[in-house]
Formats: sequence, structure tokens, C-alpha cells
Amino acid sequence: MEAEIWRDLQAPAPIRDPQVSAIQDASKWLKPPNGWVKCNFASSWVDPTSRCGGAWIVRDANGNAIFHSRRSLQCFPNPLEAELASLLWTLEDMANLRVDKVIFESSSIYIRSAFSYYPSPGMSPMIDIITQRFHDFKEWCTELVLEGSNKVASLIAVSVTRDHRLRSYVGSGGPSWLQSLILHESRNHHS
Repeated sequence: MEAEIWRDLQAPAPIRDPQVSAIQDASKWLKPPNGWVKCNFASSWVDPTSRCGGAWIVRDANGNAIFHSRRSLQCFPNPLEAELASLLWTLEDMANLRVDKVIFESSSIYIRSAFSYYPSPGMSPMIDIITQRFHDFKEWCTELVLEGSNKVASLIAVSVTRDHRLRSYVGSGGPSWLQSLILHESRNHHS
């Protein structure tokens, strides 16, 4: 059973649209297939003595932001543990919000390393908990993408460490500055 869980983490969901598997090469965010949502998540780590930031944003197949959140996380000794804490918090929030058929996207090399270096269950308690949390979803998959594809979640997470925005929240829609960012990117894309 544990081997099946690990395989599920590494393999894409069998009914996914081919567009999703190509997303890893995209330099900017792409919409999820119809019927799916995409949850981009990120963390911001400065040093072992500073609080970390975490963020996620969920968008639908039209690219519309449904929810977003920011959270101040405890101090962690390294960016890997900050990323894992951010992923665990993201999974818990998605389950609580009853988000299903979700693509979890991150640009973190640490997340990829964590699951590569701890292939055996029991090697890392946090990874074991994360693996179990994935079972809260009807259908899901994970994608490692380029930083440009995860820009919004990263900017929200950095606001915790850079701007000292320590108040956690969950909001509907996207952050107020998201629409201006989208307009700016579309103008640059068409120039």
C-alpha cells in the first residue's frame, strides 16, 4: 500500500489532459483542464532565526482566482523544511475548503528533492504526513514548474518575510494586485 502511495506521488493522474504534463516546460502560468483547479503554493525562507512565509492560490479552468491565502510560519532550520511545512498547510487548507480534482504546482527544487531523498516510508515523518494528506482528494497530481509559472504564490509568500505581513488569512478571489499583474503580463506578451 505504501509503495502505491509513493507511485501515485510520482506518476500523473491517469485521466489528466496532455496539456497538464507539458506544463513543466512553461515559463508562465497555464490554466488547468476543465473540471480541475490548480493550486500554486510557495514558501519564503530567509534564515534559521526568521519566521517563514507560506502562500497558496487556487484558480479554475478559466484562470480565475477562487481562493488565496498567506500565512506566517514558524522558524525552520532550512528552506526544505519551510517548503514541506507550506505544502502540508496547503494540503490541509485545500481539504478543509473541499477543493477536489486539484493540480498542486510548485517551483521549489526542495520539494522535488524531499521526495527523491526520502523514497522509503518512515524516513521523514513530515513527508509521511504529507503523503497521507494527498488521500483527502478525489483526484490530484503534482507538478514542478519554472518560477514564472508560480510567480503569484511566490510573491504572496515573500510578502511575509520581506514586508513583515504576519497576519494569516484566507481570501476569496485573488489578491487585489493580481489583476494589475495579469494585465501587465498580457501587455508584455502582446508587445
